[in-house]
Amino acid sequence: MPVRKIPRGRLTVTGSCPAGKSALPAEYESPLERDLFLLLESEPGVLSFEPQPLWIEIPGRKKPYPPDVRVEYLNVSEDHHSGQVIVEVKPRRDLWDDWAKLRRKFKASIHDLAADGIRFKVVTEKEIRTLYARNRAWLRPHLRGPLGVGASSILCDVESQPGVTVGSLVEANLRSPVEAGRFLWTIWQCAARGLVEVDLGDPLSLATQLYPRGFGLPRTHITFPSFRLIKSVFT
Repeated sequence: MPVRKIPRGRLTVTGSCPAGKSALPAEYESPLERDLFLLLESEPGVLSFEPQPLWIEIPGRKKPYPPDVRVEYLNVSEDHHSGQVIVEVKPRRDLWDDWAKLRRKFKASIHDLAADGIRFKVVTEKEIRTLYARNRAWLRPHLRGPLGVGASSILCDVESQPGVTVGSLVEANLRSPVEAGRFLWTIWQCAARGLVEVDLGDPLSLATQLYPRGFGLPRTHITFPSFRLIKSVFT
């Protein structure tokens, strides 16, 4: 459960978005937070996330500080020791303007969480608003509903022709404009659900190449920069 309820503001963009990976609708208090939550919702490696997850005591301050979101990953990795990361979302201009004040809060968070083996990360629009995020957002509607007609033939064609383009598959199965549109929707459904692999680091189009699941394309995903890197940029 969130430890703090986001107040509705007149001067800032606040709201909530439905999220299957969050126990409750994910409340945000900036468009940047909203964009991160939507990205986490569609990120395959994310098991769950929780906005406003805990309080952190800051030396010299009366009020504790609630970081923006806790992210839990499906697999414990070298980057995420406990499978969890606490993330603070900040526009880059805020880091530039308030670094002296924010630095103390961030260092206290790192120290407090390190005892439990949890990483603390700061992300900005540079990490959130990427081509990868736009591709994930575009694929998100294709996660709804059952797979369309032709999914089995798509998977067979991709298995026998690794690297075949979306446009080539549509042309090979073209019967009418309506059927072509439905078939194209099914192709993107397969990509959105990981039934076929696509490179989400490149723009999605009819020229996008399709590969069988498990083919081993370099994995593109959201990255959280180290605090050391953030510190080097803003000090």
